[in-house]
Amino acid sequence: MKKLIALILFLILAGIAKGQIIITIAGGFTNTGSGYASSIVGGKCNTMCSGSKFSTVVGGRLNSIKGCNTTVVGGESNIATGDFSAILGGCNNNDNGHAYAGIFGCNITAVAANTFHVANAWACCNVCVLGVCVTIPAMQGSTASLPLGTLYYQMVGGLCQVFIV
Repeated sequence: MKKLIALILFLILAGIAKGQIIITIAGGFTNTGSGYASSIVGGKCNTMCSGSKFSTVVGGRLNSIKGCNTTVVGGESNIATGDFSAILGGCNNNDNGHAYAGIFGCNITAVAANTFHVANAWACCNVCVLGVCVTIPAMQGSTASLPLGTLYYQMVGGLCQVFIV
């Protein structure tokens, strides 16, 4: 057993020295990958495609990554091909190759880079994170001039409703 572990460590170190593809797959069932310095932790039938670098799949099943510095956390049948993108759970999501895209929910296809995509969002007119509060601007007029991904609110029946264009 010690010789087997030593052989595996030798092969890993030899691969690193030659700049070969190194991926870590820890646990799960039938996960596969060939991304450089990437990892798949748990889950089932997740794939790290060649060309991926420094990316991670954590749990879920049937998720696929081909982006650099990209993450899929849980969920099912999510595809992340944009660099620096993240899909957080959900199902059948696709960042559509957009860099810096974030997705949370189901059946969402990213439409723009540098944008967080969700199906519905609800919050109060003031959003506070770690003691820092920000007031979301009220929408006046048409949303036609707002870029996709813009967060705004409207007062409806005395309730603050937050929307994303």
